[in-house]
Amino acid sequence: MKTNNIKARIKELLNRIDSFEDLKVFVIGDLILDIYEEGDVNRISPEAPIPVVRLKRTFYRIGGAGNVAQIAKNLGAKVTISGVIGTDKEGQVLTDLIHKAGIDTSGIIVSNERPTTQKTRIISRGQQLLRIDREDDSRLSQEEEKRLLSALNTIFSENNYDVIIIEDYDKGVLSESIIKYLNSYRDIGAVDPKERNFWQYSNYAIFKPNLRELVQAVNGHGSLEEALQEAYSRLTPHWLIVTLGEKGIKYVTANEKGHVPAFPIEVADVTGAGDAVIVALSLCKTIGCTVEESCLFANLTASLVCQRIGTFAPEPQDLVYHAKALGLID
Repeated sequence: MKTNNIKARIKELLNRIDSFEDLKVFVIGDLILDIYEEGDVNRISPEAPIPVVRLKRTFYRIGGAGNVAQIAKNLGAKVTISGVIGTDKEGQVLTDLIHKAGIDTSGIIVSNERPTTQKTRIISRGQQLLRIDREDDSRLSQEEEKRLLSALNTIFSENNYDVIIIEDYDKGVLSESIIKYLNSYRDIGAVDPKERNFWQYSNYAIFKPNLRELVQAVNGHGSLEEALQEAYSRLTPHWLIVTLGEKGIKYVTANEKGHVPAFPIEVADVTGAGDAVIVALSLCKTIGCTVEESCLFANLTASLVCQRIGTFAPEPQDLVYHAKALGLID
């Protein structure tokens, strides 16, 4: 794609962001509370060869499927989220954050059988030193599954959604029964998969693994093109999208294949980049953008997210400023 053509398309895409306000989006998947412990490092511990962090502040961000929901909301869509949290204080913190972001939390189930999934990052001067995960990634129990399916039945009987985003972080929420239920909506469904359920999402509107997930799913054999072909032939999504990090995005549809290069940026943190891509693709496809245009907008959104520490949910004006900084618009 020539530079002048890219600039013209970016300008047109940014002008169409207002159309996102007409969309109703449902997000389901693994909810995660991101906890950041930030401090200074001035010495090495005498107990072990590790840095001593003097804690200065603790802050919280919405992670996992919640981050997907927040990005969709900040870009203008009306969003409902569904997932499972624990009865712990972290679950309440996460629910409060999601609610304050203006997202409908009616699909969230509180379980006394598992903790709220948490990722605690220790950072100093913008660098991550350590991550501590607290989670139970076993499948939902029969009781949890029954309550989640009941919530889904109620929500879908009362609402019509334009797009359903399935954010699978492989923490157990997307069980076989839940996926089977969601298969009824695959024509408007967009999937961000992980390895455990990879081959269960057939015939969806969008299927978006990253390169590592794709390679692992096909057992690491063959070239990238062969892996793409195997995934497409077995799952037959409308769009198969594979993110390649700094190399951009590859896509396959029934009628075309292509590659959209990434924008050159200085990466601060890749956390949430995949979340940004699945949201951008979903919203763009729903308003009628081509696959190439959708990948272009996804690259723009993800490149902005990668310039921030921690998860970041951009608003339309953020994307405009970012496009100007990249020299894509005046």
